[in-house]
Amino acid sequence: MSRKNIGQALGRVQQVSATQAQPKETEAERSKRLAERERRAEQTDAASRTYAPNQPAPANVEAEGQGAQPRKPAVRHTISMPTEEDELLHAIFQRLLYATGKPIKNSEVLRMGLLALAEVSDDEELVRRYEGLQRLKPGRQSRN
Repeated sequence: MSRKNIGQALGRVQQVSATQAQPKETEAERSKRLAERERRAEQTDAASRTYAPNQPAPANVEAEGQGAQPRKPAVRHTISMPTEEDELLHAIFQRLLYATGKPIKNSEVLRMGLLALAEVSDDEELVRRYEGLQRLKPGRQSRN
C-alpha cells in the first residue's frame, strides 16, 4: 500500500471511530431539539405571511386563524401558433415592457387575452373571432 492509500484508510478509520465515540442523544435532548425546530418553522411561516403596510394581502390568503386556502397549482400547456402571431406576441411584450418597465411572461400575455375574450358578451362576435384564426395542423411540425 502506498503512503497515500494508508493515509486515506487511516482517515476513514478515524472518522468511523469519531462517529462511534459520540454519545447517543437522550430522549429529552431529542424532544428539545424537535421543539426548537418547530418553533423556528412557525416563526418562518409567520414572517412569510407578513405584508408591507401599503400592500393588501394577496387574494388567496385569508385572515390568520381562519384557515388559509392553499393556492391551486398552475396547469401547464404546450401551444402552437403561426410565426405572425408569435411576432404579434413579441410586439405586445415590447409595449408592456415600455409601459410598465417590468419584464412580461408568455403566460401573462395569454392570460390577458383570455380575460379579454371572456368579456366579449356577444356569442356571434366570439364565433367571428374564432373563425378568423388560421388553422394549424395538429401535432409537432417537422424541423426541415
